[in-house]
Amino acid sequence: MASYLEWNAALADHVTGQLPQGSRVCLHVDADVLGTLGRRHWPTGETICWQDVFLQALREQLVDCGRVRLGALGYRDAAGRPLGVAFLGVLVLAAASASHGPRAPQRAAYLTRVCGFLGVPRNAAGRPPGFPAGAELPLWEDWNAYLHGLGLQPTASGGHGSHRFTTFPFSQLSGTRL
Repeated sequence: MASYLEWNAALADHVTGQLPQGSRVCLHVDADVLGTLGRRHWPTGETICWQDVFLQALREQLVDCGRVRLGALGYRDAAGRPLGVAFLGVLVLAAASASHGPRAPQRAAYLTRVCGFLGVPRNAAGRPPGFPAGAELPLWEDWNAYLHGLGLQPTASGGHGSHRFTTFPFSQLSGTRL
């Protein structure tokens, strides 16, 4: 099935493809988007849960012995796409699935979802092992720089205070404020 790098390219191209200069871009990721990408890029003729296929590709690439490994994601592929797009996509997917209810449960549910999607336990700080607070910031910055380079307007932004980094994926959800 599709690898992390294939999902990364498909997602980046899907989000940025054929947009006019100056367009605002959200890294929108949900089960429907993953299904569309899966059927378009890797047709099988079978009924497949493409979200599960996507998550398995992320686990195979990014999880080793129960720890998240983000080291190689700070680079670009041969086409210039940031290698962290699919990982950021799973953060947005987690935010979308945790976006119901009051603020505190959203944040707790978000980190629980990230751990569940990556198949790792929560550490003492409530985060996936190997994924400390702020580790995602360079990936979001690279994504935003990539979009600027394409003449597009990024919409990913952080917040303030102790949850400033977890605000990035929520900023990609239409109408959601944290």
